[in-house]
Amino acid sequence: MAIPVEEKKEKGDGAGGRRVGRVLGMVGGLVGLAAAGAAAVWFFLGGDAVATAARSDVTAIGTEVAAQYAEGDTDPVVLYSDGTYTIGSTVIGATVVDPTLDYYPGNGSFCVVITTPEGKSYGYSAVDGQVDGSCAPAGVEPMGPIASGTLDTTLTTSPYWFGLSIGDCVLESTFTDRDDDGGSAGPLVAPTVVPCTDAHAGEVYAIARILGDEAPDAVVFRQQTRELCEGPAFEAYVGLPYLESSLYYSVLYPSDATWAVGADEMVCILTEGGSTTTGSLRDADR
Repeated sequence: MAIPVEEKKEKGDGAGGRRVGRVLGMVGGLVGLAAAGAAAVWFFLGGDAVATAARSDVTAIGTEVAAQYAEGDTDPVVLYSDGTYTIGSTVIGATVVDPTLDYYPGNGSFCVVITTPEGKSYGYSAVDGQVDGSCAPAGVEPMGPIASGTLDTTLTTSPYWFGLSIGDCVLESTFTDRDDDGGSAGPLVAPTVVPCTDAHAGEVYAIARILGDEAPDAVVFRQQTRELCEGPAFEAYVGLPYLESSLYYSVLYPSDATWAVGADEMVCILTEGGSTTTGSLRDADR
């Protein structure tokens, strides 16, 4: 069974919403002066501005997490990479430079913590909203990196997905709806490949093999679609990073049933957001 999905990007500014030990005596005094100096340096270098940006970023992330829980999502994945935050299916631009992002999932109890490069932490929890400092629950580890489902991005043709190759243009019949949990929504239908000079709905621009012993779950599915379909392959094919382009994508991805019969590949298909196009989209934004 196929799992095609069309992603819509959000071009947020970090503040946007959705759809987007102790020492005694003289040594102690010297430590105190050093701390005061560090605070002065923090202020001089724009600590207030960094704090404002971090509060804005963590509030935007926390608000989006709460909204996705309210819509029935189960533990939306929260990630930071290359200047953007990914929250489930939403992408928000970061205003803090190179933050550390820790996420503690839980409907009604989640906590998001941003730590700036200067070591200042700002949190947003389901209970308290935005707080200065960490809202991390005691004794709980944040959601760590996803170890399963590493991608092999060296493929140029997908043996499982009907031999689709990078540069192939396909008709709209390739794309069907999928459910929000990453499950299959319809029968597997071979796509119709046509010359790119003919009217078509999408164009293959990236293919990868999913490595691992088990079918990736819905969280890994979301992470991998962004890693492959919104990553370097998009810019290399189109000419601009995904968030700067007006183009969209769909993805063919294995379900549990197709994984069981050997489907271990995913295919990214470039689209114009539902409309048909004539001519190749390769280098469209150069």
